[in-house]
Amino acid sequence: MNLGRIISGLVATMLLIPTISNAQSRNRFPSGVASLAQMGCQNINERSPRIFFRGIEYTAINQNIPVGRTLLTAVAYLNSSESPSEIWCNLRQPDTSQRFKTLRLAFGFDARDEQNRSFQAVVVKFSLARDEEPAPRTFYLRMGDKRQIEIDIVNTRILKMEIQCTGYPTASGCPRLFFFEDTLR
Repeated sequence: MNLGRIISGLVATMLLIPTISNAQSRNRFPSGVASLAQMGCQNINERSPRIFFRGIEYTAINQNIPVGRTLLTAVAYLNSSESPSEIWCNLRQPDTSQRFKTLRLAFGFDARDEQNRSFQAVVVKFSLARDEEPAPRTFYLRMGDKRQIEIDIVNTRILKMEIQCTGYPTASGCPRLFFFEDTLR
């Protein structure tokens, strides 16, 4: 009889441990703080089924990336197979209260791409706009560059991000833009 209780206890523990670790990984932020990757960003350039992805995507990761002369931990990347490409992130639903006041972003390019001759002449125009903002914030980056910004997002429902490359040798889009911080507070 004790053997049965021990076995059922072990089975229950084995089923519970993966559930706890998945919940903890989804909640890596304290209350009132979130990641942009959790906000349901939508590719608005998508012209084909998801299986044959074209356009742009914002993907959460946890990977060390060399930028300039520093090794940084990337929390997400923006990958574009078309240029220009635009993605919209839903920061709140219509008719709901504001959860966040600021967005802190740190972003840049993998310095290893500087060694790739096809990327040396690339200049990426990265733009951010809130809702129907007429003049987006625009940043120009080359391989190995990094920027850090904080944006006031009070009364913002949709954040629009656009990436456009110039000097790229093919029409296949842009190299990945890595994010080292994407914190909503």
